[in-house]
Amino acid sequence: MKIHIWTGSMGGHVRIAQALTHALNTRYPAAVVHTIDIYSAAYLSRWFAGTTNVYDRMVARAPRLWGTTYHLTRQRPVMWLVRQVGARFTRRAALHRLMDDDAPDVIVNVISDLGQLKVLPRVARAAGRAAPPVVTVISDLVNIHRGWLVPQAALVVVPTEPAYAACRAYGVPAERLRRLGYPIRSHLFCHADKPPAPTPNEALRVLAMGGSSGSGRLVDDVRGLAASGLRLDLTVVCGKNAAVQHKLEPLAMGGAGRCDVRVLGYTDRIPDLMRAADLLLTKAGPSTMFEAVACQLPSLVTAHLPGQESGNAAYFARLGVALEAPTPADVVRLVRQLDADRPRLAAMRNPELARQTCAGAGQIAEAIVETAAHAG
Repeated sequence: MKIHIWTGSMGGHVRIAQALTHALNTRYPAAVVHTIDIYSAAYLSRWFAGTTNVYDRMVARAPRLWGTTYHLTRQRPVMWLVRQVGARFTRRAALHRLMDDDAPDVIVNVISDLGQLKVLPRVARAAGRAAPPVVTVISDLVNIHRGWLVPQAALVVVPTEPAYAACRAYGVPAERLRRLGYPIRSHLFCHADKPPAPTPNEALRVLAMGGSSGSGRLVDDVRGLAASGLRLDLTVVCGKNAAVQHKLEPLAMGGAGRCDVRVLGYTDRIPDLMRAADLLLTKAGPSTMFEAVACQLPSLVTAHLPGQESGNAAYFARLGVALEAPTPADVVRLVRQLDADRPRLAAMRNPELARQTCAGAGQIAEAIVETAAHAG
């Protein structure tokens, strides 16, 4: 069986593709899984592909502008126009080669569609084949953009009940919709060992993150904790945001009071850092939040990206694994409370939810193979 995973290089979509690839390879060793950056210049004209590369910069530097763009493109006429333009700029010869030389039995789409799936049936017919079934794996939790939903999808997989309800409101039939959890890289974040509980006599180990783009309110939150007088072991991950890293590095050189501060850029050590932490400070990105859940790491949600992350903080707060901290003052207040009440912090760990989260990628892999087998 050949499986193509269509993704893009922005945001957390690469992590979703990696999680599903590992789950498919583990459960179905005979399957051949290819990951395709469908937003790249190999499949879109260079001009249109270039517009997608601004995503990381926009969410880091102009999140409100991104929020406006998100809500504008949710409207049916605007999304229709985007896909019409995207279809015109799709490199059909490249898709034809995929359908001819490396024809998949199923396509797994883990990113909003800009029109490539609209072109797929015609390209498949030109290659003398039936279009393969499409499985859309939605990674947003509460607010669902119209760009996720395409008539070509034989199955739409969602991670949460709010996402399920939103898709039903869009008109997705119940028989084509399944809630199977969020696909995290379980081989990295899921371990049988119970994480060590924080002890009253040790400095609270806090991990602060702003996503791969270093967005959110990272600078103000970290500076507030450094000036709080709290005894903390604070690790800060700035991602690809060199400007944020430059602003915070002085705190690692002795300017943080009782805080022992380490400032990192982009790193692949996130699983180890999460397992070593007592508390996570992060924006409401779903991959990071569910990875923390898998590690039984309580979170303070400090910010969210307007649009797709709206509602995420409240969702995790209702699950009991996170608290909302909408201002830097709230961060300091809540860290102080949790530092003084270590049993409350320990109670925010949820082993059963961690188990369910770690099962998500495998359940989705099974649904993908079932869809391909049914179509065959």
